[in-house]
Amino acid sequence: MTVLPVMERELRAEARHTFTYWLRALGTSVSLIIFAVMMIDARDNAPGLGAKLFGNLNTALFITIWLLAPLLTADCLSRERREGTLGILFLTPLTARAIVIGKGLIHSLRALTLVLAALPVLAIPFLLGGVTWREGLMALLLDLSSVGLALAAGLVASAYCRQWNRALFFAEVLAAIVLFGFGVSLSLVFATHVAIPYMPGFTWRGVSLGEIIIGGAVLCTDVAGMWSEAIKFLPIAATPAWLVVVAQMAGVGLLIFGLAILWVARHVEGSRQERPATTWQLRWRKYWFAPRFWHSLCRSKMRRTLDRNPIGWLQQYSTTARLTQWGWCLFIVIVECVLVAGVSWYDLEWPQYWLLSLLALSLAASAAGSFRRERENGALELILVTPLSVPQIIVGRLCGLWRQFLPALGMLLAVLASLFQTGLRDLWSWRWESYAAHNTSVAVFVSSTFATIPIVGLFFSLSYKGFLSAWLSTLGVCVLLPVIPPFSFVLALNLVVGSLGDYPFWPRGNSLADFLILMGGFQLVYASIAFSLLYRNLRNRRFALAP
Repeated sequence: MTVLPVMERELRAEARHTFTYWLRALGTSVSLIIFAVMMIDARDNAPGLGAKLFGNLNTALFITIWLLAPLLTADCLSRERREGTLGILFLTPLTARAIVIGKGLIHSLRALTLVLAALPVLAIPFLLGGVTWREGLMALLLDLSSVGLALAAGLVASAYCRQWNRALFFAEVLAAIVLFGFGVSLSLVFATHVAIPYMPGFTWRGVSLGEIIIGGAVLCTDVAGMWSEAIKFLPIAATPAWLVVVAQMAGVGLLIFGLAILWVARHVEGSRQERPATTWQLRWRKYWFAPRFWHSLCRSKMRRTLDRNPIGWLQQYSTTARLTQWGWCLFIVIVECVLVAGVSWYDLEWPQYWLLSLLALSLAASAAGSFRRERENGALELILVTPLSVPQIIVGRLCGLWRQFLPALGMLLAVLASLFQTGLRDLWSWRWESYAAHNTSVAVFVSSTFATIPIVGLFFSLSYKGFLSAWLSTLGVCVLLPVIPPFSFVLALNLVVGSLGDYPFWPRGNSLADFLILMGGFQLVYASIAFSLLYRNLRNRRFALAP
């Protein structure tokens, strides 16, 4: 019964957060956007369209769960440590297990609201046909197990990290590792219990690791309605075996969630008292993070940065900021080496756009959480009473954010420029009438995206208390809103004039270049509005209080 007070406390706290309501709106909005795009470009009959629509909707929901669910629990325990309320909870009859179970159940309820909000849209493919109860049951089991595993990754990260940014980063990394293991395990179990017994001629010979990973991704998400296609070609006796495999993996996922709760509770029980860092920890921290060479050069460089603008220095001096800056460079070097060694030269272009997208997500996260630490410890009020003017504060923080991600961005742009110069194009080049239009539009859109995200992120970091609300709002303003006006114009033009080529709702040729340039222009407009509002709020001392 000691769990109930924790659940009531968490329910009251989360009910006051606007992100709890926006989470449901997010799930419904993503599903409706995918539904609208697929219905506009519908070329199959109703059963085929229903299967593909269900697969793509479930894929979007699956990705959203693994992206957002770890963040829901990533700061639930670390926040209690920072605010000093974890020790107060232990003064009550509550136990560590009750605290962790209560927080895990409440955040499970928040994550399930995301799934429940998408259910009405997921029911539409059943009306179109081509989807049976088998696909629905498999999607439900895999999504529920994904919720449990993603929340478990967030709980573990929250138990072992004190700072919120480290907890969020560790939660996403741990969730990616768990997702990789879950997908590979599902693929291996499916091949052992379904493919080998019911598919004559199937053996492990010739099956590479890449095929196992791709098979696990398809089995987890049902992308493009692959489940319905596979069920058609499998024997009737293989379908129950497939369902049993999915049920077993779902049970394993929920079991891991329960074991993670017990593990985290044991860790919290053993670390309820804050202890200073040991001599061994300090020695290793100094060994890995302190400058080893050119101490005077590093000291003079940081002194110049501090004298020039202390606000930019605050963004760059911490160990986390340096790890983010050079960790991205190391990650890009490793990924590029793997790509060069593993794929053909004509497949090197499109992974660069995925890397740019991940870098933009990280930049938006850094910008959305930029002033969070200052708001929590009260340093923002002290900054505002210093001789620094409001433009100096804003420009200093923006320069700090741009310098933090400039090396990684420069590496990706250099790789893209070299690919453009060598003339190696991917399979999407047929959409462009000229390479010059492709290069110009990509350069404009990438430059405008990385120029506007920090501005909009800083505005929302002061406007919202929660990090997730600020981060998703930044992505919505910089990525989603600039798409709506050009897309609406193209759609209206298609309805009035007629189809523009084979793809009626999507521009081709030079119109696609104009589409990207228009998106960049709208990004600059929205960033200008955010900058003026940010200046006004800082000048009038209007910002969200510490969460």
